[in-house]
Amino acid sequence: MNLGSFLHSLDARSKLLTFLLFIITVISIQSYGILQFAGLLLYLLLSIILSRIPLSFFLKRLGFILVLALIMGGFLPFFKHGNSDYQVSSVLSMKIYQKGLILLGNLLIRSSLSFLAALILAGTTGFTGILSSMERMGLPSSLSLSLGLAYRYLFVLGEEVVTLRRAALSRGYRGKWIWHTSIIGKLIGNLFLRSYERSERVYHAMLSRGFSIKNRRERLRGKVEKMRRADYLFPLASILFFLLVRFLPSIMVLLELHDFQLDYQSLSVVHVSTIGSLRGF
Repeated sequence: MNLGSFLHSLDARSKLLTFLLFIITVISIQSYGILQFAGLLLYLLLSIILSRIPLSFFLKRLGFILVLALIMGGFLPFFKHGNSDYQVSSVLSMKIYQKGLILLGNLLIRSSLSFLAALILAGTTGFTGILSSMERMGLPSSLSLSLGLAYRYLFVLGEEVVTLRRAALSRGYRGKWIWHTSIIGKLIGNLFLRSYERSERVYHAMLSRGFSIKNRRERLRGKVEKMRRADYLFPLASILFFLLVRFLPSIMVLLELHDFQLDYQSLSVVHVSTIGSLRGF
């Protein structure tokens, strides 16, 4: 979807590099970095505003990754992690431990932030734009072509599944009994044969039109667009913000040490002046 927003107008390479570094930053943050996660969430909200994509687009798809994360890490609170871990509650005589809850919370937060970043990138760039930018950044052309054809063929494969299902239903198939699994196996085999035959036809059609990897590389080199000033400033500002968020605890410690040194120096000056006044007295 091209809504003509600021993020849509940026070069795909700029957005790909920025959101890849965002995901790396999310992974590298420690478990108790609540302020850091909040800062990254604020960055995502600002990106959503700049993209002009409705918030409902992200909320509808966020539930999928949350359910998947719960399936993968829902067992973590029920296991003890180290000798220092302690029980906080129990459900159906099963103990729930503190570190397990923290690990599960971190899994949900990290997966949600990473998934939202990927959604913003996909919504403002598109799959073909991401592939072309990856190829310009060094991805092999054969791999990029394979991924692009697989993505396009998924929709054709879905249409074939709908056609086979409609044909089976028109012949009285309902699939309610276990012996109907043989029919499902035949449908899957038929789908595989149709897919193989279609891929052969597509491949020969591409060859008949003079397709080759070498020609494709040359066309891509000719289509490379120069990056504008905004394409450089956006990742640069984002990287500076990611570095600030990533090293926020260290910065806060350094500021506290600096304040402590200033307080110590002020106390020393007061102490010396007090001693001097007492001696003069």
